[in-house]
Amino acid sequence: MKAFDYVFTKRFLESTMEHIEDISYIDLFRDYSRVAISSPKDYKDAIHYFSHFAMRVLESKDLTEENFADQRKKLIEQCSTIRRFLKPSNIVQQETFGDIASKFAKKLRCKSVLDVGAGEVPHSSIVIAEKIDDVTAFDRYKFLLSKESLENMGVKARVGEYFTRNTNVSGVDIIVGRYPCTAIEEIVRIASKRNKPYFIEHCNCGIPFKKDKNGHIVGWKEILTDIDKNIVVDEKYAYNMDISKKQFDKVVSKFTCVEPQMGLGLIAALRTSEKEM
Repeated sequence: MKAFDYVFTKRFLESTMEHIEDISYIDLFRDYSRVAISSPKDYKDAIHYFSHFAMRVLESKDLTEENFADQRKKLIEQCSTIRRFLKPSNIVQQETFGDIASKFAKKLRCKSVLDVGAGEVPHSSIVIAEKIDDVTAFDRYKFLLSKESLENMGVKARVGEYFTRNTNVSGVDIIVGRYPCTAIEEIVRIASKRNKPYFIEHCNCGIPFKKDKNGHIVGWKEILTDIDKNIVVDEKYAYNMDISKKQFDKVVSKFTCVEPQMGLGLIAALRTSEKEM
């Protein structure tokens, strides 16, 4: 695996100094993932190395010069974007969802999974791909990881489109999504119409403003039940899988009571790198 160091940073900056306004920390991260992640086992170390490396780009002597103040500000903003997606709490939450989703997919004997709203660093898709051979990460934004690194971890990338009732889901056995926001209604609509199972961890940000006949504002349970009469909606999840409530609770409690192992490893690595910075 290729680990970043100051020498690499220096070379990168020097090679682009004539076009310094075009330097992109996000592109640097994407290029790094292309080189560093050749298989799933590389993922944890790659995240650790890049987190440890993060601020070194900004400490370059060239970028501390007054002439490059605007560029430094832009890089700091991009650095913050990357680090936000690598926060231990975000990683653990996404991986927990991935563990639960993959368990349900296995129980239902699903061979292909579409992970909608996977996030710019699709941790949940990466976890699902450890158990399921055919996994596609779907998001309207471009992934921060390279397409090659995702493919090396068994994840297909599908980006740059909104999930709508016209989205092609042929060949997909189950649709899942953690906080897919405005896509929630469409996931339920398209999956129920095509008789496909779905599993969603819903959020409040995507709830449409609707009222019942008495003028009361309604939530996801009322909205989604109008679309799919077979849906089960609780305070956190929405699904239509052919599985009992007892089985559902058993699977969810198994993974929400204990943080996933990969998440714990990443937390330790990231915390160590932060102390060293």
